[in-house]
Amino acid sequence: MDQVKAVIFDMDGVLIDSEKFWKQAESEVFTSLDEFTALTQSMTTKEVTQFWYERFPWSGLTLQAVEEQVVQRVMELIKTENCEMKGIKAFIESLHKSGLKIGLATNSPAIIIPVVLNKLGLDHYFDAVTSADDVPKGKPDPEIYLLTANKLRINPSECIVIEDSCFKTMSNILDFF
Repeated sequence: MDQVKAVIFDMDGVLIDSEKFWKQAESEVFTSLDEFTALTQSMTTKEVTQFWYERFPWSGLTLQAVEEQVVQRVMELIKTENCEMKGIKAFIESLHKSGLKIGLATNSPAIIIPVVLNKLGLDHYFDAVTSADDVPKGKPDPEIYLLTANKLRINPSECIVIEDSCFKTMSNILDFF
């Protein structure tokens, strides 16, 4: 831990429990979604929209307009529902107090980030944020993490990434430390 200078967080599944919101929004926008949910779970919103368009092409709306419908619905749900991951605020506050830099690297569109950080009261703790909008390929491609480390001005080898695919509960994260 002595060599760690920064912690980079994923957002969906780490800061907020939003998977159900994405499923709900996609289900509302793309009917008959359930059989493909596992396939689209790790995709960016743009990739999900393209996925559905390739399988069930529509007319009248652009891919961007449909993507915006999904994102707007997710933002509504984040604003109105309880979605904070238990213990995350106290954990980030303690990291901040310890002097570590804090970053965010999310596959979500940039427009959602302030909605989440403001809702959780965490916006002033993050030294750098990066969304899938900032890189050519979303996760699991490592570029989003490398860009975030660069924004933090920290060598990637001196960063810890907290990603929901690695930790399933906050207690798992705290046990790691």
